[in-house]
Amino acid sequence: MSPIASFYRALACFAFIWSGLMVCRLILFIYLHNAFEISLETELASSGYTATPFPLDGYIQFGAIIPVLITVGIALWQYTNHTERVAKAKGIIAHELSALEESGWQIEHNTPPGNIDIFCVSPNNNTYVIDIQTYKGAIVADQKKLYRRIGKTKYPFKQGYLPQAAKQSLKFMQTMGINPVTPIVTFPNARVAIPGTPINHVYVTDRAQLISLLKTLG
Repeated sequence: MSPIASFYRALACFAFIWSGLMVCRLILFIYLHNAFEISLETELASSGYTATPFPLDGYIQFGAIIPVLITVGIALWQYTNHTERVAKAKGIIAHELSALEESGWQIEHNTPPGNIDIFCVSPNNNTYVIDIQTYKGAIVADQKKLYRRIGKTKYPFKQGYLPQAAKQSLKFMQTMGINPVTPIVTFPNARVAIPGTPINHVYVTDRAQLISLLKTLG
């Protein structure tokens, strides 16, 4: 885990622990107040004393921060999980591509512009930009969009990974003065059930298909 991810994980834990302590503190205050009032009412029953309800109005502002802390903690935890998945997926692809480096391929990671995940140049001077996604399951497509298939149902991705990859490659071409650049979207943790032909000029692969595709394209 990277230092930044560890820091965010620690912040999430702090938010959860602090919100839990605040809940316990509020419950303890209510319990002690009620116990004291009941005891006082018993002792002063002859004088007609009635127990005073716990003043919740005074603790509304105090308690309002609890859901905020929980929400922040969940968001930080989810972000850290995503960061770990991305790092693991990049590590998988980097390991797979190491075999190509031995064959004369040039491999660069996290390359500007656009923070491209992987930039490859083959021995034939063909250029590729690879966008890594962390989804699991089965990835399918029609002529324009990618879908995640669960059972017999297809769910479209909220983000358009195909146009995103195409824009990245275009920006890379314009900035670096390299033409052409072939965009690839790869899912190292999924099974891609798509023929080896591009969709809107973007290739889509899984871990097993990526190296084969690059070798075929040269």
